[in-house]
Amino acid sequence: MSKDIDDDLVNRLRARISNPAARIDMDTIPQPAFYAPASLTDVEHAEAALAMKLPPFLRRLYLEVGNGGYGPGAGLIGIAGGYPDFDGQTLVTTYQRFRTGAWPSQLLPLWDWGDTMWSCVDVTEGFAVVTHDGTEGATKTTFTLQSLLRSWLDEEDLFAALYEIEDAVMLNPFTGKPVPRKKIGRAIGTPVYRRR
Repeated sequence: MSKDIDDDLVNRLRARISNPAARIDMDTIPQPAFYAPASLTDVEHAEAALAMKLPPFLRRLYLEVGNGGYGPGAGLIGIAGGYPDFDGQTLVTTYQRFRTGAWPSQLLPLWDWGDTMWSCVDVTEGFAVVTHDGTEGATKTTFTLQSLLRSWLDEEDLFAALYEIEDAVMLNPFTGKPVPRKKIGRAIGTPVYRRR
C-alpha cells in the first residue's frame, strides 16, 4: 500500500468523522463524541501492555485521525483515554480480558458488532481482517485494515460482506402472526483459529 493511498484514506476518514452523525453505522447506539488523536506515549504504552507493535496503519489512525469512535459497527475501540467498547473497556483491557479465554494472541479486537461479533486485525498475517464470534471462532475475510475502512467510507454494507444474511420468518409473540426478519448466518471467509 503506497503512502499516498494511505494519506488519502486518512484524509477521507478525518472528513467523515468531522460529521458527528456519520462516525459509526450502528444506529442502535448513540453516535460517539469526537476523540482527539492519542499521544505517541499513549500508543507506546498500549504496545507495551499488549506486548506487540500495532500495525503501522492502525498506529497512524490512533495518532492522526482519532482515538477511536469511528468506522464500522460500534466504532474503532480506542486506547487509553479513547473510545470504549460496549463494556466500557479500551483496546488493551478488552484484549487482555479476551486472552483469559481461548482468544488467539495475534488478533486485536477493533470493531464490536454486538452479540460477541468482532472485526479484528491479525498482526501476523499481513494485517488481514478476521471476524470473531463466540459461536464459530475466527474467520479470515478478504479485507485488510485499509480495504475495510475504504469500503466503510464508500458506504458498503460491511455487515453483509462479513456475514451471511438469510431471510427468515418468526412468529410475533403477541399476535401469533408471522413476521419477516433477517437471520445472521455464518461468517464469510476462511475459517481459522476455530473453537474446539
